[in-house]
Amino acid sequence: MTMRTSLLLLRESVWPASAALSGAALLAGLGALAFGRNAAGPPLLEVAFVLLAGSAAATLDELSGRVVDVTPTGFGRRIARRSTALLLPLGVGVLLAAGVALRHVRVPLGGLVVALGGHLAFGFAVAVVARRRVEEPGRWAPTAVVVTLVAAPALPQVARWVTVFPGHERAGAMSSTVFWLLAGSASLVAIAVAVATADQCATPHPTTG
Repeated sequence: MTMRTSLLLLRESVWPASAALSGAALLAGLGALAFGRNAAGPPLLEVAFVLLAGSAAATLDELSGRVVDVTPTGFGRRIARRSTALLLPLGVGVLLAAGVALRHVRVPLGGLVVALGGHLAFGFAVAVVARRRVEEPGRWAPTAVVVTLVAAPALPQVARWVTVFPGHERAGAMSSTVFWLLAGSASLVAIAVAVATADQCATPHPTTG
């Protein structure tokens, strides 16, 4: 029963949405590798990572949500099984990071790896928190993630103090590595809190008397 439930959870993921975003990220990343020694390389790579974050946020929709939700499987266990879908954007990100190392793109590899983990954690955290409130968060969660990651760095108040992608470090601003370590850790905490509170709410309290 457990295996059948796990397969159902994965089969009913919105793979087209996640695959489309990951595919678009791959194309942008390949463009970055092709122009790796030019000024266009790092911005294209940044676009690719934003799309990977959107892909991570598109992994929790359930086309059979009403059926799956009544199965005897806790919220946390469902999220853990569905997190397997993160292998798609993760695989694309690792492939692009390897390409950066081979093509010598002007982006620090260590910071890029940290940024990859932070982007995926942030996107998935938005999906997990939204999943507690909305049956199919993938209808808007990827858009919210992409808009946030694109719009926030454009704000002067943010750009002055925070660097959101490696290679754009500025004096007096927090480095992208520190930023994504903090943002990724906060995202993992948000996931843990959402899972814990959901499972606690779902656990029946024993009656006395």
